[in-house]
Amino acid sequence: PRLGIAYSLNSKTVIRTGGGIFYAHDYSNGLFDVERNPPYSWKGLLTGNALIPNLNWYNAASTNFTGNYYAVQYGDPTPRLYQWSFGVQRELTKSMTLEANYVGSSGAYLDRFINYNQPQPGPGTVTPRRPFPQFDGTFQLMNGSVHSSYDALQVKLTQRLSHGLSMLSAFSYGKSIDGASGVRGGPGDITPPNPYNPAAQTRGLSTFNFKYRWTDSLLYNLPIGKGKALLGNAGRALDLIVGGWQAGTILTWQTGMPMSATCNSPANVQNTGTTCVPDATGISPALSSGASPSYFLNKAAFVDRLPGEPQYSYGNAARDTIIGPRLFDWDFSLMKNLGITERQTLQFRSEFFNVTNHPNFGLPGAQNGATTYGVISNTISDSRQLQFGLKYLF
Repeated sequence: PRLGIAYSLNSKTVIRTGGGIFYAHDYSNGLFDVERNPPYSWKGLLTGNALIPNLNWYNAASTNFTGNYYAVQYGDPTPRLYQWSFGVQRELTKSMTLEANYVGSSGAYLDRFINYNQPQPGPGTVTPRRPFPQFDGTFQLMNGSVHSSYDALQVKLTQRLSHGLSMLSAFSYGKSIDGASGVRGGPGDITPPNPYNPAAQTRGLSTFNFKYRWTDSLLYNLPIGKGKALLGNAGRALDLIVGGWQAGTILTWQTGMPMSATCNSPANVQNTGTTCVPDATGISPALSSGASPSYFLNKAAFVDRLPGEPQYSYGNAARDTIIGPRLFDWDFSLMKNLGITERQTLQFRSEFFNVTNHPNFGLPGAQNGATTYGVISNTISDSRQLQFGLKYLF
């Protein structure tokens, strides 16, 4: 169900509000993973004799299964999203409008994986300490235990084509929070360290959260050539050179996305065979200045375990408290339309992607104490690219 209301305050101002409930269709590998359970799928370790063949189906069937088991929570409600918005649109000129909207949403019964059959933190080999040691692996249960929330201010300025110019400029200031950003999480995300209390550490910023984002797109027909403001009386030869040009650009700026820190020596501080998070020291992981790809975060923000804390325990660091690098991208295009006849046009296109050749860096290494800790080793966008083309329109 959904409802929308619009009210015209005057000839230039419109107020809109609305809301709805949207149900998600259950489909993902998480549902199909149950086909990977015995007897439909089997994984074991067999040692072959190089001299006398000894591997056969009888040996395979008598070998203990090793690996993970997959299950889906019975009777889970359908995942759903509640959405609502309130906004004002104002006409500034005959061709320009400004919109300001509050947008909110709340997700319920969203799916995630939780690993069961893992032991509590402690010394020794992991398998004998499992609740069911005869199953040498975890039970990966997909259930709808995640709740999400999103609140944002979204502002949009629209210039419809007028005097050769069209433009769209959009800005958002928002915050997305959840307990998991996907069935298996997302880049830089973690699964619940303690499956018996998953909400204790996993509710935090969504891995796709960005605080600010500003995007501009613009097209401009240059006022040069026959019939235009400049060189309007140009002859055909001159107009072939200077007329019919169009410039375009897309500019994007965005704050960084979050990620979570992990332990350096999981077997020495938690030893559960699954995700291990460190302890937070109370120091912000963000550097006040001087951040670089080789030293992006404050390494003093996390330690495997604080002094005085039990050696084998769950860490206290919250999820997604490290904010990655900002993103900036500027694309530019220059096109010329050459009229051959009334119905035939030859279009020359030159397009420049990431015209400033600005590097957009990926997330830093987040394994506390590792050599890659706080170090960024990749980029997430292409370097400058140029392409040219001819297009025949008829």
